[in-house]
This record gives sequence, structure tokens and C-alpha cells, in this order.
Amino acid sequence: MDAVVSTDGTAADLAIGVAWDMAVHKQSPSEALFGNLISFGIGFGIGRGISGIGRLAGRNADNVNVRGGNTRIENTNQNIGAGSRNWKLDDAQPTDKIPNQAHINSCASACSVVLLRDQGIHLLEEDVMKYVDTDGSDMVTFRRLQNPLNKIMDDLLPNSSISFVRGAFDDLRQISYFTDNNRHVMANLQQHAIIIENIDFERGIITILDPWGNGYGTGIAFEGTLSFEKFNELHRRSGSEILVPLDGSKIK
Repeated sequence: MDAVVSTDGTAADLAIGVAWDMAVHKQSPSEALFGNLISFGIGFGIGRGISGIGRLAGRNADNVNVRGGNTRIENTNQNIGAGSRNWKLDDAQPTDKIPNQAHINSCASACSVVLLRDQGIHLLEEDVMKYVDTDGSDMVTFRRLQNPLNKIMDDLLPNSSISFVRGAFDDLRQISYFTDNNRHVMANLQQHAIIIENIDFERGIITILDPWGNGYGTGIAFEGTLSFEKFNELHRRSGSEILVPLDGSKIK
């Protein structure tokens, strides 16, 4: 018999918990599901079966509490938007790995280009902005961004098991799970969206792709670094919020 979950943020919460425990703790699907259901109190309303959670995760999820391993981290402030960079990026060099944001507050749309490219979807920043319904003058929250990204997936890769899910992580080792195999993570650093390219635990630095670069509309984006200490300081000022692609096929 399929387990049943509600179609709110609990679905995304459960999906990330199950995927995490299977990938990191090498649990079987049934073990991971059981452990997460127990952790969440098995207090779910009747909804879709767990076999459909791959496309359910992240859809209309308003209250995502991201769980990794045995740690439950409560949801971030959902109303913190992302716009311009007002902090210093170390070792900054021009890069073409991310587009330079064309507008003062379009950093989240520019970062979305990288996340979608990881899935084989090649769109321009302006294409993403149309889905988000923004002209780049207003700050976009990750909560607002999530559903348009999933709409893009539905429109352009309807058979994909990937869904974009936002939530709060303040553990760099947990975040690093999502950067394996050249994948990327979007993070909100003091109200500015960036892409995490790599986390180097030996050197204690994080490689960042920054759409602001030399300033919006200059055509020059930056790749640079932040120390763990500085990253954590900036990240916590925006509720430790990240947006990641979740592969629902791992929990079918």
C-alpha cells in the first residue's frame, strides 16, 4: 500500500529527507521512507501516493522544512528577496559560466539559467524572467521563483523526475551533497542570489558564480571565492536559504 502525503510543503520536506537518507546514509527506499515518516509524526493528510512524489516535490510547497540525515532545519523566512550584491567577492575573475544579470534585481533569474542548464535546458535570463513575471526591478524571493522553474521543467522536460525545491540548510556538508557530479545550488547571500560551484573542505573556501559581477548590465559576471566564515555570515542573513533540483526517481 502506498504511503500518502499532503500536497503542501510537507511533500517537499519528505522528499528531500528520503533522498538524503538514501544517498548519504545508504538506506533502502523503505528504510528511508519509514524513518522520515516517523520523524515527521506520520501526520499527513490524504493526498497522492509516494510513488508520485518526484513530480509533486516542490509543487505549491509553501512551508518547506529541509531535513538532512538526523537534522531537521526549520524553514527560512520566505519573504527575503534577492537583488544586487553589496558584499565583496574574493579572487573575482570574469566568467562565462553564468550570465551577468541584466537588471538590478534579476540575479535569481540569471542564476536559474545555470540550474536549468544542468538539466539540459538552455534558456536566456529574459526567458526565465517571463516565467517569473518580472521586469527585473522587483526583488524575487526563492518562494516566488520555485514554481516558475518547475513550470519550465513541465513545459520543456515533461518526463523529467526533477523538481526544484527551496528550503533552509546551514550545514555546508549537507549543501555539498547537492553539488556532487558538477551540479549547482542557488543560495541567497544577504539578499543576493548566487550559484555555489564548489565547496572545498580542505581549504575552507566556497567557489561562487556571481551574476552581479562588474555591475548589472555590464556583460561581465564573476567567479570568485568566499571563506566558510564569510559565506555562513551572509547566508544566515537571508535565512540560510537555498534552491536545489531534487530527483524524485530516487524515491519511487
